[in-house]
Amino acid sequence: MLRLHGGKASGRLIGGNLTLLATLMGTPCELETDGAIVFTEDVREDIYRIDRMLTQLALGGKFERMAGFLFGHCTECNKNPSFFSLEDVLRDRFGNGPQPALSGLAFGHIDQKLTIPLGVMATLDADAGTVEITESAVV
Repeated sequence: MLRLHGGKASGRLIGGNLTLLATLMGTPCELETDGAIVFTEDVREDIYRIDRMLTQLALGGKFERMAGFLFGHCTECNKNPSFFSLEDVLRDRFGNGPQPALSGLAFGHIDQKLTIPLGVMATLDADAGTVEITESAVV
């Protein structure tokens, strides 16, 4: 796990696959992130594409009023040394805050993953490296 920016925040868990979240921009299904802890991950994407999708969401205002940010895994993503690393991209986007942000959490397209319930309240403590789900979810 990597702390991108410290701090503590509470909000509803909202997110999903980064490619799909970026694709939904400008549609009725666009992600509502105000006051939310936004989580995302991806699979088999080049890092420059991850950067582009995060930039699209940022330019669409999706990170301005969020409470915090979580990035899971980017499985089989290109680590071409001639480009920035995923860590570089995430630090550039979220390292200066003001919201708490973590990456490398155990969700995404990986064998041993956590299930994240959509829409439930949670508390992110980036300094402690914890995410606590604070209300029950219907499964």
